[in-house]
Amino acid sequence: MPEVDLVDATWIAAAPAAVAAVVADESNWSRWWPGMTLRIDRDRGVLGIQWFVTSCTDFCRNDMAGSMEIWLESAYEGVVLHYFLRLDPARGRLGRRAARRAQRGHALRAKRNFWAVKDQLEAAAR
Repeated sequence: MPEVDLVDATWIAAAPAAVAAVVADESNWSRWWPGMTLRIDRDRGVLGIQWFVTSCTDFCRNDMAGSMEIWLESAYEGVVLHYFLRLDPARGRLGRRAARRAQRGHALRAKRNFWAVKDQLEAAAR
């Protein structure tokens, strides 16, 4: 099991294409994940994107790597943005505290990012 294993979901009252456009905009990625180096694994269009995380130095001293995905699921006249992040240290293991700190840091950042997307798109739809 990855040392950071994050699963999150945020419902957004917006058209799938609008959410997909925000997710696909690469200029958002460096703001959303400033300490990560990402490489697209699969761009699935209106269904989201899967990335390789080749480096992540956020929330812990160890460099980490793994995978990340945003899956967009049409639901209830909107979209559920599913977020998955799986990271392991490039070398060794994290201590229990460091793993919890990294997990919590990534979880809080994800919620802030996706609530901001939700606020932006829902305000535009009014």
